[in-house]
Parts: sequence; C-alpha cells; structure tokens
Amino acid sequence: MQHHAEAIFRAHGGQLHMSEAVSNRIAFYMFYALRDRGAIELISKGLHRLADLPPLGHPDQEVGIETPLIDGAAVKVYNREKTLADCFKFRNCIGMDYRAGSTAVPPGAPQSRY
Repeated sequence: MQHHAEAIFRAHGGQLHMSEAVSNRIAFYMFYALRDRGAIELISKGLHRLADLPPLGHPDQEVGIETPLIDGAAVKVYNREKTLADCFKFRNCIGMDYRAGSTAVPPGAPQSRY
C-alpha cells in the first residue's frame, strides 16, 4: 500500500499537499506512516515531497543574474527586474521607502544591457 502512495506522489511531480493526498485516496495513517519512516518530508506547511528527490534549490537567487566576462573576469550582473524585485523583497531590512520602487525605473524607459 505504501508503494501505491509513493506512486501517487511521483505522478504529481514528487510533492503533494495533505489535501491533495487525501483526495487521491491516500489515507491519513498511510501518509503519516510515509512521513514517520522518512519516505516523505515536510517542505512547507501542509506540503510534503518524496525524500529521495534531489534537494530543492533557491531559484530566486539565480534568476536575473548574468555572468559576462569583463576584462577577462567573470562578473555577476543583476538585471533591472531582479534589482527592483530585491529592493521590494528586502525593503524592511534596508529601510527603503516602498514608493521609491515605482519611480526608480519609469515605464517605457530604455533597457540597458549592463
């Protein structure tokens, strides 16, 4: 029966919310048995994934970063969208006024390459 539950997880990309598991006929006791033996792991509230999958990365740390060669050295360059997203993401940490982002890059402004 546990193999059936793992097959359902795999059919859904290796992760399920508890409610999805129940709607796919995985009984609560089976769900908790999978968790207790380490077959699934909690990744956020109510969301579990198969433990044998590769570790989760942080895609928001890599999207919007280019690494061109400048004078023979690889330099990380953040694009405009990532810079603005990071400003909003960390506005409470750096004390930035939330209105500053709306005027930082006016709509329709030309996008520079670097």
